[in-house]
Amino acid sequence: MKALRWIFGVTFVVAAVLNLQFPENPLEKLGGAAEGILLDPDVLLPCRDGAPASALASGRQLMITRLAALAFFESRFAPDATERAAHEAFLHETLTRDFPEASFLAARN
Repeated sequence: MKALRWIFGVTFVVAAVLNLQFPENPLEKLGGAAEGILLDPDVLLPCRDGAPASALASGRQLMITRLAALAFFESRFAPDATERAAHEAFLHETLTRDFPEASFLAARN
């Protein structure tokens, strides 16, 4: 991963030295309205401010997402009411206690 960052960094340095211009919107090559892609000019481009100073490790983010998704679906579709309640409790109590960077907000009925 560091090698990719280095390559992209070198690319931008070389581009700056050679005075190469990058398109205003790097997503333009994806297509337009004919392909079903509508780019809102008022929406900020991704990564325009660079990476945040502190970011959640991707493996940890994936782990939390998998746990939350499993608990959510099991809280709705588990065959046993006790099991559904246990998964619901995990979402409301355990998830945020075990992972402070996670949050859960239940939808209003």
